[in-house]
Amino acid sequence: MDKTRKTVVPILDQIAQELGVSKKTVSRVLGGKRSPVYHKATERSRQILEIARRLKYRPNAAAKAVVTGKFHCVTLLLSPLREEYSVIMPGLLDGMYDGLAEQNYHLMMARVEETEIQMQAPHSLPKALRENMSDGFLINYFGKTPDRLIELIKSYDNPLICVNLKNDADCVYPDDIGGARQATEHFIRLGHRGIAYARCQQHDHYSNRDRRQGYLQAVGAAGIMPQVFEAESLPPNGGMEAHLTDLFKRPGHPTAVVCYDSDTSAVILAAAGRAGLQVPRDISLLQFAAYKKLADWRVGTMLLPWQQIGTTAVRELLAKIEDPRRTFPPVAIMPELQEWNTVARPPSPFPPQ
Repeated sequence: MDKTRKTVVPILDQIAQELGVSKKTVSRVLGGKRSPVYHKATERSRQILEIARRLKYRPNAAAKAVVTGKFHCVTLLLSPLREEYSVIMPGLLDGMYDGLAEQNYHLMMARVEETEIQMQAPHSLPKALRENMSDGFLINYFGKTPDRLIELIKSYDNPLICVNLKNDADCVYPDDIGGARQATEHFIRLGHRGIAYARCQQHDHYSNRDRRQGYLQAVGAAGIMPQVFEAESLPPNGGMEAHLTDLFKRPGHPTAVVCYDSDTSAVILAAAGRAGLQVPRDISLLQFAAYKKLADWRVGTMLLPWQQIGTTAVRELLAKIEDPRRTFPPVAIMPELQEWNTVARPPSPFPPQ
């Protein structure tokens, strides 16, 4: 620590003397504190940073942590389901990085296997949990809520915000109920009455129930007969595509489908093609997704708000770091409806029910 002080103080003095400013000003700029947005302050900050680079100065994070008691670091804990990362992570990370950068924080990531949490052996846990090296935690998990992981973090008195999990407090997630209801109501406003809900994936996540619930709320309020097709309820032989192909060949087939995800919309598109239906002339669809394009189609999408979720989660976590006693109610953020090329009014004459 003494060696660090002997190195740092002369450099701060040298920069301050060269520019004729206070050492406090130099320290604030080099520490990443934002300056007022006017020309003189911006130019002064640029000069300070330029001299610091010339002197090869960088703040010592370890020394700073000893003085302030903070690492200015947040750890994002991820589930082992790697196939989900490419879909959700880009937007989520953008939101997290933007929110943290505003407060001069940085992000660290670690993957947590379920067996590691159950064992609780020090050597089996990620280093971010074994050692005190961040000011708070974010969790982005798929499947069942990792209750033991949350208990472990709270036992260390670390602030925590959950992403993509529905808890009683301190969590941010997509409003899947509202999104599915909005998608279904949009089809109803266009004139559709044969509206189905489909999901071809089997996994344990609250969004399974929530998207189905939002769809059922909308068709129930409109007096429309629900048509739900989910992988668990279909015969194992032939699969969903064969089942839906047969359905789409019959008179009175659905003219609109709310799809759980992009995998489901791919199945719907394939089944509709096999049945001789054209999209969106004969059948419309909206999918839940983190992106807007599927193959050569721009598929109608309930765009999941991952960037906004990331920013919101970081804002709440930083507030909890400043005051660990704070508790935030659950925050559900509504997806954005984008029609693109797969949404239209129902065909005319309307097929009989």
